[in-house]
Amino acid sequence: MSVLNTVAEFLDTEGVRYETDEDARVVRFYFTTEAAGWMVSVHHFSELQQLVVASHLPSVVPPDLRPAVMEFATRINNELLVGNFDIDLDAGHVRYRTGIDLDELDVNAALVRNLIYANVWGMDLHLEGLNRVAYGGLDPEEAVALVRNAEADEDPSESAGT
Repeated sequence: MSVLNTVAEFLDTEGVRYETDEDARVVRFYFTTEAAGWMVSVHHFSELQQLVVASHLPSVVPPDLRPAVMEFATRINNELLVGNFDIDLDAGHVRYRTGIDLDELDVNAALVRNLIYANVWGMDLHLEGLNRVAYGGLDPEEAVALVRNAEADEDPSESAGT
């Protein structure tokens, strides 16, 4: 079974509507939360034996705010264990990427699930801060603090043992 077929089967079990572009070796779907929605693309780079998931910010960042978004992304990336944000400084497109090297791995639903969930969770966790910098003019350091405070509020381990 091809890698993209495994991705498609996983999305089928999750009830996610998607489109597949076999020529480009990509599966795309729209992910929504209570607060936002964005396009997600799952790319299979067979020659590199890599599977990469990218969540795309739905809007283009205005040119004058791209340096601030770049600073926010750099500050967030410094603390991330999985994934990274990047920005195309010419076009203003922002995405969050997670990926895995598939060399000597059997691609299965669990691997695909973990990669996709890590991606959409990472985007969702940081999206408010990113949007506040990109469209609300919030200082990148303040936006990182906002994200970290929200993350601590949601962390169940913070209240363990109390």
